[in-house]
Amino acid sequence: MKRVAIVGFDHLHAIAYLDVFSRHPAVELVGICDDGMNQALASERATSEGLVFSADLSAYPEWAVDGIYVGTTPARHREIVELAAARGVHVMCDKPLATTLQDADAILEAVREAGVGLCVPFRPVFQEPIRLAIERLRSGEFGDVQAIYAVKYGRRPTTSPVGMNAEWFLDPDLAGFGGFGDIGSHAVDAMCRIVDSRPAQVYARLGSPVPGAIDDLGTAHLEFANGVHGVLSAGWVNPSASPRWLEVRFEVLTTTHTFVVSAPYREFEVVTNEHRHLVPWFRDDLVAHVDDFAAVMSGNPPTVSGLDGRTNLAVLLAAYRSADTGEPVAVPA
Repeated sequence: MKRVAIVGFDHLHAIAYLDVFSRHPAVELVGICDDGMNQALASERATSEGLVFSADLSAYPEWAVDGIYVGTTPARHREIVELAAARGVHVMCDKPLATTLQDADAILEAVREAGVGLCVPFRPVFQEPIRLAIERLRSGEFGDVQAIYAVKYGRRPTTSPVGMNAEWFLDPDLAGFGGFGDIGSHAVDAMCRIVDSRPAQVYARLGSPVPGAIDDLGTAHLEFANGVHGVLSAGWVNPSASPRWLEVRFEVLTTTHTFVVSAPYREFEVVTNEHRHLVPWFRDDLVAHVDDFAAVMSGNPPTVSGLDGRTNLAVLLAAYRSADTGEPVAVPA
C-alpha cells in the first residue's frame, strides 16, 4: 500500500481526493499540509479523518510518504513539485500544471532528473462514456474523425457547496486563467485524446457575461495537427440553481457516424421544496485517477502525464493570447 499526503487545500478538488484517498484500497492517506485560505477546514478534516496536519507545506517527508497530491493555487505548483521531486516523492498535480510554460518546463525537468512520476488529473479520460467513445473510434470501424464540438459549462467555483474558500479562482496571478481555462482544460485534454492529435493553432474569444474581474466564458476554434477541426465553448456560466454543477457535451463527426456524449456521470436526482439537483452516485473518474496514481508510485507510466499537462497549458495560453490579439495563435510543439 502506498502512503500519500495532500499538499495544499486551495483547489476544490482537494476535498474530493481526500474522500477517495481515505477509502481507496491501494493507498493510505496519512496527512494534510496546508497554509492557505482553507487551513482551518483542512485541519478540521484531518482531525475528523484521524490524519496528521501541518501548516508547513514541506512537512510530509517526516510522514514517509510515497506520493503527494498537489492542491495549492496553480501559481505555487512549480515550487511544490520541484521540492517533492528533489525528495524522491511522486506527484499528482492538479490542473493547470503551471501558469507559464517556463514553470511547466521546469516541473518536467525536475521530475525527469529525479526519476519520479508525475500525473495531471484531467478527468474525462476516465469517464466511462468518453473512454468508450475513444476505444470505438480507435478501432477504425467508424472511419476517420473529421470534426469535434465540445461544450463544458459549470458554476463559478466561488459558489461551491463544500465550504471551501475559492476566491483565488478570480485572481489571474494565482489561478492563471478564468472560467474558460479552468473548466475548458478538461475538455481540451479530452478533445486531444478523441482526435488523437494535439492542437496546432487556436483562435479564441473570451468574455465575462457574468460580472467579475476575470473571464467567465470562452469559445475557441482548434485546428489539430492531423487536420481535424474542433470548437470548444467553456466557462462559468451555469446559474446556481442549475440542476447540474457541470453541463458537458462532446459531438464527434467521423466519415460514417456521429458520436454524442452528453452525460459523463451516473447520477441520481434529489428534489426538495427549493431545489432540484443531479448528484453523481459514483465518480469512477476520481477513483480511476487514484488507481492510476497508485500505479505511477509503483513505477508505471501515468495515463495523463506531465507532458500532457504541458501541452494543455500551451493550448490555453495560445487561446488567451488569441483573445488578446484577435488573431489565430500557433501552439508551440
